Amino acid sequence: MTAIPLRPHERAILEWIRNAHPALADVLRAQIENVCAVECEYTGAGAFTTLRVEPGTPPLPTEWCARFGAFDGPDLLSPELEAGAATTLHVSRTGFMDSIEIWSKASHYPDHRHPMDIILDEPWVNHVDLR
Repeated sequence: MTAIPLRPHERAILEWIRNAHPALADVLRAQIENVCAVECEYTGAGAFTTLRVEPGTPPLPTEWCARFGAFDGPDLLSPELEAGAATTLHVSRTGFMDSIEIWSKASHYPDHRHPMDIILDEPWVNHVDLR
């Protein structure tokens, strides 16, 4: 699959998660620096971005992956999203970022690359503003 650069809101989601998990920040930083998108599927109510982490990048602890398997991400706010959207970063059992899931809290999610600039709020604020 062809590598696709992460879109600004995808990178902001990953950075928000890194900031929200200081105990895993070094491994998350290394993976963020070495990750790309390989596919984006729009479902009408959200989107799944499949990720690929470069070989040789340190994995997350397998104990953490077996126990949790995903990070709850920030909410997204945008004029294109009636009630905002929620996000999740799924990780593989082997410790690597696997996919970003975004789903609308209403019923519609735009089926195109998001054109908005983003503002990444402080880690204790639970949203990324795309307005």
